[in-house]
Amino acid sequence: AVGDGTGRVEFFENTGTATSPIWTHRSSDWLPVDVGTDAAPAFADIDNDGDFDLAVGDELGHVEFFENTGTATSPIWTHRSSDWLPVDVGTDAAPAFADIDNDRDFDLAVGDGLGHVEFFENTGTATSPIWTHRSSDWLPVDVGTDAAPAFADIDNDHDFDLAVGDGGGDVEFFRNDTPYLTSGTFISSAIDTGQHSDFTTLDFTILEPTGADLKFQLRTATTEAGLAIAIWRGPTGTTDFYIISGTAINPVHDGHRWIQYKAFFSTTITSVSPTLADITINYQFFPASASLTSSPFNTTNPRNALTQILWTETLPTGTEIRFQVRTAPDLAGVPGTWTVWAGPCDGIAGSFAATFFTDPTGAEPIDADMRDEINDQWMQYKVLLETTDIMVTPILFDVTIRTELVTHIVFPPGKLVIVAPHPVTAAGAVFWLRLPVETIEATLKIFAIDGRLLVSTPLDPLADRYPAVCRTMDIKRRARKAARIGYLFLPREDQG
Repeated sequence: AVGDGTGRVEFFENTGTATSPIWTHRSSDWLPVDVGTDAAPAFADIDNDGDFDLAVGDELGHVEFFENTGTATSPIWTHRSSDWLPVDVGTDAAPAFADIDNDRDFDLAVGDGLGHVEFFENTGTATSPIWTHRSSDWLPVDVGTDAAPAFADIDNDHDFDLAVGDGGGDVEFFRNDTPYLTSGTFISSAIDTGQHSDFTTLDFTILEPTGADLKFQLRTATTEAGLAIAIWRGPTGTTDFYIISGTAINPVHDGHRWIQYKAFFSTTITSVSPTLADITINYQFFPASASLTSSPFNTTNPRNALTQILWTETLPTGTEIRFQVRTAPDLAGVPGTWTVWAGPCDGIAGSFAATFFTDPTGAEPIDADMRDEINDQWMQYKVLLETTDIMVTPILFDVTIRTELVTHIVFPPGKLVIVAPHPVTAAGAVFWLRLPVETIEATLKIFAIDGRLLVSTPLDPLADRYPAVCRTMDIKRRARKAARIGYLFLPREDQG
């Protein structure tokens, strides 16, 4: 944008590239009103809305303001003020914007017809400026006539330098050589880690020119208010300093929730200063509790019985590991309806959902519902890991679930004879059974027609008969007795 002597602002669009511009003339009268004579435009995002607004100086020493009420790519210039500043600068105002005091808003320098540069500090905000006149002759020398300032960091020292055009066609240069202080400190805001934490290392990226130095201390507390009285400490827990990135944070801070850092800047050469690019305080913590659920396990046997759960653990003080288990029948190769999560047997089958296994040796009994060999083909465990001290955590190494696989002997026709006309009960049944010689252990179980378990009796493979009190009788006598009182017979081989 170029101002002209008739008070207009002309616009040239760059239709080339960022490195090789081509200036295409788009408008000879870009603004909705001209400013009289000697227009001097300057751009800045005055209301901090993401697009450029426009200030234009005029011959009478005023600065007029045009707000962009369009977009960043298609501006609409709305004339907001024909005399934007609290004082005019005499003649031939030429504005230039920069954040001179580094407070994140634009300040304003205005050249005048006498060769002075006047300075207006923005004492308002980044979205609503208030222009406070700080100086009518800001530079150590004037430039003759028609001063036209422009800001840039020419020497790359992170501050604004100033170039000023004059009425004779020259550009004069003013370097910003404000010396650095020999030392200073910066204290961070209070940092909330969200819980009592274990602080590990302090990492930072700094630039230290020759003669410059930058070092750190930390302080922590359990509450934000406690930081104010906490002691600044270095890596040894005393008043020394962190000077190497990655240094371990002293454990005196562990268990605290709030933390701050303090940076100590110093230089022996006031033309250079140390620079802090970034800083990271590393910490960790363990949640108070977490759970893990195993994948379902298919035992492949519908008469399976869950008998024991064991595990290997390490429990620091304040930690605990607890288990629950559940079972399900098979439903075409996938688990059917699961039981509730259950802990050890409390003496009442089915009333165990609130209990947990805590003995890793497996001494706690499994509830009868999961040992009845009914609908327990699938099984699963859930483990809870808990701590009351977030600095330590329980460790689970392995889990073992033991099951009992019941083998059912199917006798050929004629070997098992039921002669009783009534349902068999435990008191009304007598069995003679010879087990295979390789039998190690066996259990005799009697079920009702509806599947209910009526009798479950361990068998001694070395015994002669069951029950032991049964009398031996010949076949005819046994048959007659069975017919009269409803006994069930399983003949022994040596008796035919």
